[in-house]
Amino acid sequence: MSHATAQNPVDPKDILIEDPSETDCNVCGKQCPSKQCLERHMCLVHNGYCDVCNQRIDNEDAEAHGLKHNGLKPVQCDTCFKLFSSRSGFVNHVTKDLMCLLCNKTFTVTSRAKHLRLHNMRLHYI
Repeated sequence: MSHATAQNPVDPKDILIEDPSETDCNVCGKQCPSKQCLERHMCLVHNGYCDVCNQRIDNEDAEAHGLKHNGLKPVQCDTCFKLFSSRSGFVNHVTKDLMCLLCNKTFTVTSRAKHLRLHNMRLHYI
């Protein structure tokens, strides 16, 4: 596939697909919606480290620990227990990453417009 040109426009829908990479936890088999969620799941659930308060939580239930921070951020991912101040942040978190068929790079859905600019393309609300 070539870069978009004025004579040969490429629709972003034709080059951006869901990232086919596996995002299941290799320790417990939990299905994570994105790489970021998997990384946080591993950090908190299997390594016992809270990225909100920077404390070890070895002898504490991860979900129960996350609820301590719930007043600060009322929305919580039930896979990795990451907390969000808004529902939209949570929705972005659980949205599958994207992969570009032009360069095979993967990125979050919130970074798609920036990525398309690398290929001199614009996002027209996919």
